[in-house]
Amino acid sequence: MLATTSPTTASTLASFKLELTTTQTDLKMSQVRSLSIFSGSGISLLPSLSSFQVLRVLDLENCDLKKGCHLDLKHTLIVTSDVRLPSTIVELRRLMFLQVPENTILPEGMGNLTSLESPNFGKELRNLTKLRELELWWDEMDKSLEEVWIESLCNLHEIQNLRIFAVGDSSLDFMGERWMPSGRLWRFVTGVSCLFTIIPAWIRKNSSLLTNLTDLDICLKELRQEDLKALGRLPTLLFLDLDADKSECLLTCAGEFCWLRSFRLCIKDSLQLTFQLGALPRVEIVYLGYFSMQDTRDGGNVDFDVGLENLLSLELVYVYLRRTTGTIDSDMESAKSALRHAAQIHPNHPTLVIKESS
Repeated sequence: MLATTSPTTASTLASFKLELTTTQTDLKMSQVRSLSIFSGSGISLLPSLSSFQVLRVLDLENCDLKKGCHLDLKHTLIVTSDVRLPSTIVELRRLMFLQVPENTILPEGMGNLTSLESPNFGKELRNLTKLRELELWWDEMDKSLEEVWIESLCNLHEIQNLRIFAVGDSSLDFMGERWMPSGRLWRFVTGVSCLFTIIPAWIRKNSSLLTNLTDLDICLKELRQEDLKALGRLPTLLFLDLDADKSECLLTCAGEFCWLRSFRLCIKDSLQLTFQLGALPRVEIVYLGYFSMQDTRDGGNVDFDVGLENLLSLELVYVYLRRTTGTIDSDMESAKSALRHAAQIHPNHPTLVIKESS
């Protein structure tokens, strides 16, 4: 099966799909901008791709490109699954976007594609100086591989969107001290198995330089009060998703997180947090977990008051309560009652969702 987008007029080059059989040969190849091929038989129907003079996106699935298909794309190549890429792909020097499945075997010389702005592979990165979007995956990280990543990342001065994931637990501390993102970075995301021991130095020491960072999703072994303050100084942060194995007793103060809209904080050990008046003045959505009944009381918060009433723009709250050994139903109900009261007296009457976890 082959699907193509063909506009009715040159001025309305829009994307819509039609089915093609062997009898449908009168295609206006010169007007096709987007082409999707879903089988090996589909690709056999194609003339040379050079016939598609304005082709910008090629989406392939279950095709063998090594069988006589000439590639000359300018913008985007999307490979969905089970596709054998030809070695000639490294000649697509105008290609700006490339998406391939995680286990795709790429030919040598991918570093020649210096116009790429958004690949999802991690080989020969140091030459791709125009990269704006990068997603990295790895199984295991050793010292030699750390050196490769650091050298490559330090050459990528245009990176705006960086996402890092690992199959098993992996420390990202090698990035914490030795890499400084450019001021262009607007999103930084790590998977739950990729951890920094503490907030990386490029946030602690240079938060004022990260003038475009609006979206941060990061995992830590420990969240300290000083690190929370460093995060609060990020000048344009809108969305914060923060996981940690453990933390100190935390306090958010006036003047911190001035532009934040969504705040998620999850501590695996137990969360002890208080919002002061004037903190997070624009936050609308808050996710908090996990509160342990015993740890909360032992920390002196016998009324289970986290200061939700001080978040003046609040609209939606998710709270996760953890049952531990010794937790009794009356303690759990007291915590829920305190949280409901805080939502009721809040001037916005935010929606409150309470979840239990063991």
